[in-house]
Amino acid sequence: MRKNFDTFEYVDDLGKDLVRDFEKAGKTTHPHSVGEGREKSAINKLKDILPSGIGVGSGFVIDSFGNVSSQCDIVIYEKDLCIKFNSDDDRNCYYNCESVIAVGEVKSNLNKRDLEDSINKFKKIRNLKRKIENPRNFRNYLSKLTAYGAESESYNQNLKCLDQIFTFILCNSFMINYKNIIEIIKENENIYEYPNAIVSIDGMLIGYSKRYENGTLGNVIGALSADSFTSGKVSSSFSMLLDKIFFVIEHGRSVRYNPGIYILKSENYSADIIPIKN
Repeated sequence: MRKNFDTFEYVDDLGKDLVRDFEKAGKTTHPHSVGEGREKSAINKLKDILPSGIGVGSGFVIDSFGNVSSQCDIVIYEKDLCIKFNSDDDRNCYYNCESVIAVGEVKSNLNKRDLEDSINKFKKIRNLKRKIENPRNFRNYLSKLTAYGAESESYNQNLKCLDQIFTFILCNSFMINYKNIIEIIKENENIYEYPNAIVSIDGMLIGYSKRYENGTLGNVIGALSADSFTSGKVSSSFSMLLDKIFFVIEHGRSVRYNPGIYILKSENYSADIIPIKN
């Protein structure tokens, strides 16, 4: 029996397991087996390490305006607040975008086709519209409490990284040069649609950085807060991805908790008004 438990080794192994299990599940010929295999192995491992109140599944993300994403490998959401439809089949479940924190695509070895496919999926995610009743109203993830902020704190998912759904690609290795990956991302004119992170288990990471007034260079969570891409070899790429997800869970924002926008139809109707007291 080991005397010490190495948390860093555990997290590295978790990343490897995620890619391996998704690759294995993707090779099965039966659709139900794919979903079942993913749910019972890779997704549960990720779910266990994330904070209480966080759910992890697969499926589609929707908004209250009728828009639907493509099918997503990993959907990280607010477990106690999310409205899930078709929840008996987690691979085909639909999650309301106001309660979705992050979406990820898992690939074996990332080639150009897989990259372009993932980027197109993320575009649909970023163009889902959370229901904004007042831009100055917002809430932090895992809370039902709505705050009313200053004008500078207004909620805007097209201008603020932490008001967006975090998007990432996790793979075993890059089959194309990281500079080519960046060029493919930059083909999109809409910076708010850029993925937040692309990570390979063999140690490559593509993210974003910003040069501050004092001359220091710091990592930031997304393109909207950055002035440059950052990329290179790191000792524990999946740990860095997981750290970013934890950061988004803690600091990310959504709009007011309002399940009624998905279950009540807006109708014009006439009604008799009868006083309670004569």
